[in-house]
Amino acid sequence: MLRDADNFTKNGMGKWTQNIGETWLVIPTEADPPIHTGYCKALNSHFSPQKMFAMMEQVRGQAS
Repeated sequence: MLRDADNFTKNGMGKWTQNIGETWLVIPTEADPPIHTGYCKALNSHFSPQKMFAMMEQVRGQAS
């Protein structure tokens, strides 16, 4: 499904912005490829397992 945007698309999903009179997507969560792909490439390095592990205590402290 992740690689088949023609048959599995988010088009029409999550249109909460229409409730406030807007038409923009909540990128990258509402975007399909190729837009989503670009955001993933830009963000993935910031969310590597090593970086997530390094932030674990900080995140736990903020979550509690």
